[in-house]
Amino acid sequence: TDVLAGNYGIAQMASYSNGSPMCATYGASCDSGTLLDGRGTRGPEENQPNTRDGVDCDGDSGTYHSDESLDRLVVRSLNGDDMIEGTTVEIEATVWAWSTGSSDTLDLYYSNSNDMSNPNWQHIVSKTPSGGGQQIITAQYQLPEGLNHVIRGNFRYSGSRSYCSRGSWDDADDLAFVVRPLALDTDSPTGSPTASPSESRVPSSEPSLHPSLTPSTSPSRQRSALPSTKPSSEPSLTPSISPSKKPSLKPSTEPSLNPSLNPSMKPSSSPSSSPTLPTSRPSVSPSTSPSQSVEPSFEPSDSPSSSPSTMPSLLPSSTPSLAPSLQPSANPTFWPSYLPSLRPSESPTSSKNPTRVPTTSPTKNPTSFPTTAPTRFPTNSPTKSPVQSCALKNEPCVKKDDCCKRKCDKKKKICKK
Repeated sequence: TDVLAGNYGIAQMASYSNGSPMCATYGASCDSGTLLDGRGTRGPEENQPNTRDGVDCDGDSGTYHSDESLDRLVVRSLNGDDMIEGTTVEIEATVWAWSTGSSDTLDLYYSNSNDMSNPNWQHIVSKTPSGGGQQIITAQYQLPEGLNHVIRGNFRYSGSRSYCSRGSWDDADDLAFVVRPLALDTDSPTGSPTASPSESRVPSSEPSLHPSLTPSTSPSRQRSALPSTKPSSEPSLTPSISPSKKPSLKPSTEPSLNPSLNPSMKPSSSPSSSPTLPTSRPSVSPSTSPSQSVEPSFEPSDSPSSSPSTMPSLLPSSTPSLAPSLQPSANPTFWPSYLPSLRPSESPTSSKNPTRVPTTSPTKNPTSFPTTAPTRFPTNSPTKSPVQSCALKNEPCVKKDDCCKRKCDKKKKICKK
């Protein structure tokens, strides 16, 4: 049946009725709100499938708000007045696009059939979202004659134009609404406004079509369809239901109490005057340049830097390196290490001073020349065999083997050479 009761220029919120969200009273707009959020079992979508004819066109593949879904439908007049048959209205569809959105398409249809359970769909337009994630797609069409109207959005992945594509990632939803009949419009406005405002202290139940020259002392009971041209001296106590189409000329002086649900896609052109506290998690990608901080970090990084630091660390590492450095350090340590090296050096040291303490084990290759001075401390155990020695020239000998050159003068008992 036709619905004639209504509120002039008032935004209407839909409620679920006869298979889909519906605004049973005409007004400046009809909004599905959150009734269409999600897709089928992904979300899940409330009162699925949300189609007037009861046909389920929703796919069950993918993940909520990662893959495709049609989350909201709004239809509104262009001038803020009631939607009237024969006038042009705007459709605003909020979708969730997969990846970059280039593979997704929104097909918009309308119907003004008196039998809303069997709509006669007429194609309006098909549009591709401009990006991935949450996107808003708008389109306009002229309301045909009749009071009962339905619009359908069919958001699909690939495929061809359809009001019910039935793809695995597709989502089709309806929004039903009524419009104001053309006969309720007056032929012409009054010739001139009243000389003075009414003396009533009670505000009117509906806003006037034309604002008064002076503001009222108290706000109206219902909000106006159009925003004011000038900002109010005091901000509203509650936030608006939907964001404004255009940003404000000046930023707010104070940050919002709660962070936004979705972060901005691009970084700001300039840093904020009051930076936030450091995050508990590291950044996904390393910075292109090192920090300018003079103080070293409290904990070592999980991954080493691509280039070595110019200054040594304040504290030595807890474990030695597995491989020796390619080049010796420019500044050696002042004290020797407490533990010997794992491998002996390939060549002996060039030091001319003997060690203070004898080695615990003899070297594999003895030195070419004997030491010029005996060790300061005796060895722990004597040698297994006496050291073989020979006499020099003019030193006593008994046999030729006693001399180094094996030249013993047996008569004189001295070495010849």
